[in-house]
Amino acid sequence: MTFVTRLPLIMLGVCIVAAYIAATLYPYDWTTPGPMRNSAGFGAAGVFEIAPPGPGIAHTLTGPGWVDAAIRSQRIDVDLRVRPALLDQEGPARILTLSQDPYFRNFTVGQSGHHLNVRLRSPWHTLNGVPEAYALNVFTTRDWVEIRLSVEPGQLKVAINGEPRVWVALPDVLFEDWNQSYRLALGNELTFNRPWVGEIARAEVRVGETVVDYAKPGVLQIPATLPGVVPKLNLVPFRGIVLYDGIFNVIGFVPLGVLAGIWIGGRRGRGRWPALVFAVGLMALFSSTLEVLQLGIPERFTSINDVILNTLGGALGVLLARRLAGKRAQVMRIFRD
Repeated sequence: MTFVTRLPLIMLGVCIVAAYIAATLYPYDWTTPGPMRNSAGFGAAGVFEIAPPGPGIAHTLTGPGWVDAAIRSQRIDVDLRVRPALLDQEGPARILTLSQDPYFRNFTVGQSGHHLNVRLRSPWHTLNGVPEAYALNVFTTRDWVEIRLSVEPGQLKVAINGEPRVWVALPDVLFEDWNQSYRLALGNELTFNRPWVGEIARAEVRVGETVVDYAKPGVLQIPATLPGVVPKLNLVPFRGIVLYDGIFNVIGFVPLGVLAGIWIGGRRGRGRWPALVFAVGLMALFSSTLEVLQLGIPERFTSINDVILNTLGGALGVLLARRLAGKRAQVMRIFRD
């Protein structure tokens, strides 16, 4: 193949690589590590608040003791009274969360745009509580909003200002895979990258006879500063793989593998297997580079699983390209004969 005949392939490859980089590194907000002031605290009226522009957080030091009781009783009620400082917050921005990081949670109540977002881990949901439930247009003014969340076998109910707004069917057995080590936080994730700003006058969690209002002074730890970017890193292969995410990582690299297979296969002086190994090595190097770059982006999660699955997808693409090349050679021989 001459440079001219390879030019369309080169242009297509550049476009695909650019698309991978754009999707992987979105939203392009690299942040250098360093302490930040915690904007969480109690205002003049004694109400807990996270002052804009944020970020801020208050959290427990350990997993709440009532989690075990919730697992046994199969019921939990959450009662919130909040007032957003901004009507359009994204993330979803965490109002109250019982979670490890943006990807593993027991439950979360947050704000997504003008809407209320609820994620709950159950046998019917992922470890991230997806698919989530929404109550639409809850945060359309800066008035106080009363949120009542009730979870029991068979159903999740959400009422806004006393009006039933959400009903979601749930399995009869709940919380069996809840993690009792997850800490509870107001205003953010424990990775400090899902900030919500506003006031929280009440944040009651009720399990049986136990009632805890986490918006009261002295209940939660309020650090003076936040450490800045906390890289989200997993170096343990196959730990915490989410099915749909894993499938996406494999399929997403197949086109790039096909291009690499065509490119390497069309170069002279390379045997079949060295060419395949070289092409797969390129997939692994490219995926590893993207994962390392994600370490400085608060929104992203760096995982060895992504490298493994991306490389697998790339390898499948390389093999597919070789298979297609073999079929094409057979067809050409038939016509020549």
